[in-house]
Amino acid sequence: MFENLRKLYSCYGGLKAIVRSSYFWVSIILAVLSYKSVANYEWAGKAVSVMPSLTGFTIAAFAIIFAILDPGILRKLTATDGEGRSPIAEIATSIGHAVFIQVSAMIIAISSNLVDLTRPIEYVASWACSKGYSSVIFLLTMDRLASLFSALGLFFTYYGVMLVLAAILSIVRMQLIVADATKTKPATSPKPPPPPCPPPS
Repeated sequence: MFENLRKLYSCYGGLKAIVRSSYFWVSIILAVLSYKSVANYEWAGKAVSVMPSLTGFTIAAFAIIFAILDPGILRKLTATDGEGRSPIAEIATSIGHAVFIQVSAMIIAISSNLVDLTRPIEYVASWACSKGYSSVIFLLTMDRLASLFSALGLFFTYYGVMLVLAAILSIVRMQLIVADATKTKPATSPKPPPPPCPPPS
């Protein structure tokens, strides 16, 4: 899995491409404005209800369009430029990035509802007290980590929704490339009609 993710983000452009994206910064702004939902994980229910449909749409739209491409247009889309990048690879990595963020948002949302670390945290805190250490710093750290985990899930939820728009625009871009390739495709000359049959002797 990690090797495939490394290849995906290597082709996508890495962290630099993510940070330079306007979708990334709009998602951060929306997450900051929604800070009140971090404490009680209010965003998690919305992510679980909305994200599966968005992920399915993202994958299905790309798969349908990719399936109807003829070999000639597919060769144009796979042709690389001077940097070794092709239009189909850029669009595929954009779709892959969107799906990864959307799935990550669902995992964080589901785990925030199902995973309960109360008992392990209480056990570690009581163990620290039995050894003469103060458990206040530990409990405060765990509380901050829980808030950070919730904030990350909130951001991924917004980012996953924003990347649906990015995926749609990538598919539109591919359609424009296909339309342009179809226009420039040389028309095949019609076959000459067969010669008439000789009259019967």
